[in-house]
Amino acid sequence: MLEISMIIMALVLTAIASSLAVGVWTKSRRDYRKPFALLMISEMMVLWAYAMDMFSVDIGSKLFWNNFEFLGYVGCVASFFLFAVQYSSDIKVNRPLAALLIVPAALMMIAVVTNPYHNLVYLTTEVSSDYYRSFDATYGPLFYAYMAYSIVIMLSGVVSLVVRFARASNAHRIRVGITCLSSIMAVAPVLINYTAMTSMPGGLLYAIGFLSADLLLFVGAFSFELFSMVPFELERVMRFTSGGVFILDDEDIIMYQNPTAESLTVRPATPYQDRLTDVLPSFPLGILAVAKGTSIGVNEFHEIVPGRFFDVTLLPILDYASRLIGKTITLREVTDQCRAEAEAISAKHTLDLMNSITHHDVFNQLTILEGNLIMAGKKTDPASMQKHIDASYQAALNIQKQMQFARDYQEMTKRTPVWQDVEYKILEASTALDLKNIRLSVDTKGVEILADLLLEKVLYNLMHNSITHGGKVDNVRFVAMEVDGKLELIYTDDGAGIDAKMKSALFMKGVGQNSGLGLFLSREILEHSHMTITENGEPGRGARFVIRVPKGSYRNFTVGQSTISSSVQPSMLTS
Repeated sequence: MLEISMIIMALVLTAIASSLAVGVWTKSRRDYRKPFALLMISEMMVLWAYAMDMFSVDIGSKLFWNNFEFLGYVGCVASFFLFAVQYSSDIKVNRPLAALLIVPAALMMIAVVTNPYHNLVYLTTEVSSDYYRSFDATYGPLFYAYMAYSIVIMLSGVVSLVVRFARASNAHRIRVGITCLSSIMAVAPVLINYTAMTSMPGGLLYAIGFLSADLLLFVGAFSFELFSMVPFELERVMRFTSGGVFILDDEDIIMYQNPTAESLTVRPATPYQDRLTDVLPSFPLGILAVAKGTSIGVNEFHEIVPGRFFDVTLLPILDYASRLIGKTITLREVTDQCRAEAEAISAKHTLDLMNSITHHDVFNQLTILEGNLIMAGKKTDPASMQKHIDASYQAALNIQKQMQFARDYQEMTKRTPVWQDVEYKILEASTALDLKNIRLSVDTKGVEILADLLLEKVLYNLMHNSITHGGKVDNVRFVAMEVDGKLELIYTDDGAGIDAKMKSALFMKGVGQNSGLGLFLSREILEHSHMTITENGEPGRGARFVIRVPKGSYRNFTVGQSTISSSVQPSMLTS
């Protein structure tokens, strides 16, 4: 019955060991795959040689197969030690290490094969009365010497594994622990057999130890590289990626969220309890509905967090029957991209507008210029000729104004807003004007606003319009106040005001008595800095312009009032 058991164990061990050796050799890239494969081959050699030894009937045959069994033993000792030290460290096989393992093994094998001539390994040998013990032997000094060497080598390997276990990170400690345990299980039968702690045949001890240890040794040493490394790294990628990731079930309940996704939520989500919309209420419900019953991913831009835009990708998770069982949602922030696109659209609008201005208005003025020059050439009366020349000159001046406007407008789109002291800019703009007897009051409470450098042009245009079109104006005033969390910069005069019929088109291009560009340009300048301008004065009681500045675009607002009359030198201004 034991013969059949030995054959079965030998076949099972051969199937396991050969499969593990081939799999590790072809799939793994670790240095210790080679000693592991050699260990598997040595184990098979020990067990099959023991089986043949046991089935032999005479002492000569038994000693013949014992030579192969011993070869397996020395192979197990050397390969186990090499596996242990390479698994535990980055040690490469150099000459001293190779000599430490190969020389004793080679000398011992020579001594075993030539034992009949010197009897230093076995003093005496005879067929054992116990069938399963193969033969009885009286051991010589070389056997005990190699036994001591083997014990030291194998225990050194176990110690190196234990040290690696003690130093392993929490993420890898279980696998290293399995490797240590399986190594001890493999070494223990060898030590038990050498120390004669049991009467069980050595071959049986090895078979039991190898069968119980090989699979665990493979799991501990190679399972991470071959089966777990990609999932392990994917988990780390999910944790450290800059994009947000949610994994939901089919009811939109959060099963997983990475730290980036959690940072976007209004409160920390409880996995398997909170729905996505419970912790991220601004998430578009339409996207979640799209995934029901479909296998097509969704990819759209949405404002998930106020002021922040994200590229939302939703991929349905389907079971074996293509039924929806969950969803994976990734959020990639594209706020900068959206802003850049908005700026590109704004720039296109600017170019289109400038194209219209330069094409239409300049072409009209050139037509006037050409016509008057032709007429001047046909006149003989000096007064009539001068009239057409003056009209031509005025058309040229108009073209100059149009081109100056185009330059100012185009330069505005290339600049970023800067902080400017409103009171100082008002005074600078006023020095470029002849205020005559008009009294200027400034009550801006020390405020600074984040605006384009052409802000001074806006302030200049407001005062210039009062002087030019306001009729009898005695007072103009700038006042700053906070209303509903925003700053309002209010300009008023006490002139004739603006006709009600003009109010709706007041800020459109071409509306006005001169070029019709002053208030239009003022509105464009302010919009470039996310500000607005409106007029809500009463005809006959003066003009009233309100410039609204959003929160975050003004600072240093203090309560106080001052009436200013200053002689600040003008900066570069264009009327």
